[in-house]
Amino acid sequence: AKQEAWGAAAGGDAAVRAVGAHGGNVLREKLADTKDPKATVRTFLEDNSLRTPSCQQAHQLLDLIGFTRADQHLGILLKLKRRLLARLEGAPVDKQLALLEKVFPYISVQELRELPLTILSNLPRVPASYLVTLAQSASLVAELPLPVRRQVWSQPSAEDV
Repeated sequence: AKQEAWGAAAGGDAAVRAVGAHGGNVLREKLADTKDPKATVRTFLEDNSLRTPSCQQAHQLLDLIGFTRADQHLGILLKLKRRLLARLEGAPVDKQLALLEKVFPYISVQELRELPLTILSNLPRVPASYLVTLAQSASLVAELPLPVRRQVWSQPSAEDV
């Protein structure tokens, strides 16, 4: 429910993101409804894998020397995240808001959480829809930068309305 709320706050469709625990749930549901599990897994992998034909040889070499695909993809993810974080510095607010809309649904994925948190801390004022959604998770509020936490706390609660 929280994943769907996070997707709704960003205006996205939570059902299309097969990432983190949500991805496992999507696959589990698909496997429960299928008569051909192998085909279902193959289709899921095709739909949700990195499509990097130019990297196939590198993947094969890394496979041979013992790097799992999970390790390879995590390395790629972390490098891309560092690049994106570097590009955020000095980016206009409108661009950061547009990016926040895309990355906010992934705030529940630990490896990606830094992206929306950085954008939230860069904004002079966080849009109310995000604040309301953030307020639903005490553990997430605890991770927010103090200026963003203050904005969450200043939102009227359901009891106040």
